[in-house]
Amino acid sequence: MMSLRQVILPLLVCLTLAPLPGLSGKDHLKKAGKCPQQKYNPKPCIDQCKHDYDCEGYMKCCKHGCSRTCESPEPKPGKCPKDTGAITICVVLCNNDYDCDGVQKCCSNGCKVDCANPEF
Repeated sequence: MMSLRQVILPLLVCLTLAPLPGLSGKDHLKKAGKCPQQKYNPKPCIDQCKHDYDCEGYMKCCKHGCSRTCESPEPKPGKCPKDTGAITICVVLCNNDYDCDGVQKCCSNGCKVDCANPEF
């Protein structure tokens, strides 16, 4: 009969070596959004980045032909609601769609820029 030590020790080794969910592969190196469609294939090949986090801010590392360059991701789907014309405090709470949670977009309403639910 196996001792408790013979069972627990291999189990602990397996758990220690198992990859953590969300950290396996390179998923943790990706930022939100999709790269824009290829517009050009610069020659010679340019390698500005290898992963999204090689790029500043919300920029993504996008592959176009033999090049990898930092680019703004495509905007989130939908459009911003119409400006209500309301008098608002002039404050900027987001700079782009990817500063906003979920499906929200970064929208201007008067001189206030804030996250809002899009219209489809």
